[in-house]
Amino acid sequence: MKCLFNGLFIAISLMFVVSCDLIPTHVTVEFNYKKFREQKSQWNSSKPSNYQYNLVHWSNGYSFPVNTLIFVEDNNYKEQISHVDEYGYMYESSFYLTITEIYESIEENYKRYNDAYLSKNYFYLKKIEIIYDTENHIPTEIKMYYHVPANVADASSYAETKISEYKVNN
Repeated sequence: MKCLFNGLFIAISLMFVVSCDLIPTHVTVEFNYKKFREQKSQWNSSKPSNYQYNLVHWSNGYSFPVNTLIFVEDNNYKEQISHVDEYGYMYESSFYLTITEIYESIEENYKRYNDAYLSKNYFYLKKIEIIYDTENHIPTEIKMYYHVPANVADASSYAETKISEYKVNN
């Protein structure tokens, strides 16, 4: 009887440890970081001072889609012109304003989550996919995939950013 009680106690204890998520999950972000660093380096060595591009960003969470034309002068954000959606609303980008900031944001997110030990009840980045314009060294499509805990309803498990109509201005 004592063995049965000890076995039952150990089984319940193990279930408690696992259910409380006391053992963190090792997070490895799937990402071609080598290619990213190469493109970022080439962008930094050849970037123009004045350019413009159209940015479209959306996610499957509770956020509004962004579709805006961004102007950069002297390597600094100057202004943006947002497109009006079918309901008459305009949503501006507040997180990406220059191509350099896009690169910095991607790298910051990668470094924050890659090789980290986190609870599976924590929101974290799982994968980054990027398509590049290798002539201008800019990302043209960025897809980010996230782990979202089951008890979180308002977070995105997927976000996509597209850059198009890139043009160097004089």
